[in-house]
Amino acid sequence: MKTAAVICEYNPFHNGHHYQLEYIKEKLGADFVVSIMSGNFVQRGEPALIDKYERTRTALINGADLVLEIPTVFAASSAAEFAAAGVGIAVKSGIIDMLCFGTEGGTVFEDIRQYAGLIYSNNNSDHCSAAHSLSSESSDKTSVFDALIQKYLKSGETYPKAVSLAAESIYGIEKASKLSLPNNILAAAYINALSHPEIFFPLGEIYAQAADIKPFAIERKGSGYADSSLNDGFASASALRSFIFNEATGIDRISELSAYVPPDMLEALKKAAVENRLISGNDLSILLSARLLDASAKGIDLGTYLDVSREIADRLNNNTDRIMSFDERAAFTKTRQYTYSRISRALLHITLGITNKEFNERKAHGYINYLRILGFRQDAAGKGLLKELKTKALVPVVTKPADHKALISRDIYFDQLYWSLKSQKGEYERPPVIV
Repeated sequence: MKTAAVICEYNPFHNGHHYQLEYIKEKLGADFVVSIMSGNFVQRGEPALIDKYERTRTALINGADLVLEIPTVFAASSAAEFAAAGVGIAVKSGIIDMLCFGTEGGTVFEDIRQYAGLIYSNNNSDHCSAAHSLSSESSDKTSVFDALIQKYLKSGETYPKAVSLAAESIYGIEKASKLSLPNNILAAAYINALSHPEIFFPLGEIYAQAADIKPFAIERKGSGYADSSLNDGFASASALRSFIFNEATGIDRISELSAYVPPDMLEALKKAAVENRLISGNDLSILLSARLLDASAKGIDLGTYLDVSREIADRLNNNTDRIMSFDERAAFTKTRQYTYSRISRALLHITLGITNKEFNERKAHGYINYLRILGFRQDAAGKGLLKELKTKALVPVVTKPADHKALISRDIYFDQLYWSLKSQKGEYERPPVIV
């Protein structure tokens, strides 16, 4: 039995995702595909447009056989940590043979692999017990790359921009611009995490099985990851969200997305729109303002929250009393030093109460200490997929939240906040999706 994994958000699920799942089974010969998916909060620092169970159902109808959830602490983190947690789930499931991911811009897999060695060289030296072996040539290139990053940082560039400029110096502008496309950055992060399985087993457990997971790159069809236009049948999730939340769209116009999303997702979006269940960052505005006012009143240091630097904390403290929406506060807080996504993640972490301490403790214990099943196909279960998971998994497998309250208490808390945004029934009342 050959089982593939994809790390995803499906926010929302679209035709490109459907194409990828079909490709994995038809071209790569996978018997099963496991989607390792963000839950109700996503990597951009926002709540998911539509809840995790609706997205799970569409994924299962359109090619996935099992959906496992990335814990919120990592799902709403940086690209590197999001990728590491996703790979950690694949590793600790014990059933994954290959990890498939999208690339864009016609980038060659080997170039991305080498790029991963450059951009994650410092990170790996910090958290890996065994250093990644490098040839003297690649080691020299890494040293040059690191020196260039420091040069650009000292000149006032943001870290992402410094990395981009350093890559341009080594690869040239055209190649570097392709390597720095969002899908390729994530691909590099996946490759890096696969190359360092020891980070998932900090107490010295055997991790040889992680080396058996093979990476496969699939060229993205149509629009790029961050393309904001609806110009073909493979529009990006970003473009779809922009269309949905455009003030001129209206509920009646969601049907116009039929060319870009499968029928199941279209119906879920239309139903959620009618029932006022589509969620954006601005639905967190009151919660965020309350957190900031509470922190100010109690003298809580905002810098204790994940991704909140001293500069971000100071800008927030200076404007705590200003009434702003979540998006307005993110735009107001943004500086040249930080990307909008970084600011959004910082605000989300304050809203949810995710601290540096919590994040670092979970990371230090190997990222993943349970596997949460969001849904599965009955035919896949009948062919032994769930039995194999429960037999080979290296951590507990969670199907019913009520049976594992202590183990998943933080994610239950985050989900209850999400459901409360639109006055919906709570997490304990939601069983896995079965199709």
